[in-house]
Amino acid sequence: MATGTFQVDSSTDGGRGYGTKQLSFTFSTTDLEDKTLVVFEMLYLVKGNKETLIGQHTEIMDEKQTTHIPKMRTYAYDMETGEQTAGADNSVILVYKEMC
Repeated sequence: MATGTFQVDSSTDGGRGYGTKQLSFTFSTTDLEDKTLVVFEMLYLVKGNKETLIGQHTEIMDEKQTTHIPKMRTYAYDMETGEQTAGADNSVILVYKEMC
C-alpha cells in the first residue's frame, strides 16, 4: 500500500480545489512473475482523527490502472564461440540476452 498526504493550495488553482499527487510503489515481484496487477485508488478526507472516504477508482478492467509483470529469463554467451563459457583470453565479448 502506498499512501501520501495531499493538500490543495487554493492560491495556485484559482480556488477550484484541483491538484495531483504522485505516489511510488516499491515491492518485490518475485512471486508475481507473469501476473497482471491492478491498482485501486481511494481518496479520504482527514479532519482530526476522522477519515471519510470521498472518492475511489476501483475498476478492475481499467487498462490505465493495470500493469503486467513479465516472466523473464536471461543468459549470456561468448560472442566468438556462441558458448555459455568464455576463456580467460586478453579480451572476451559477452552477449547478454533477455528471454520473455
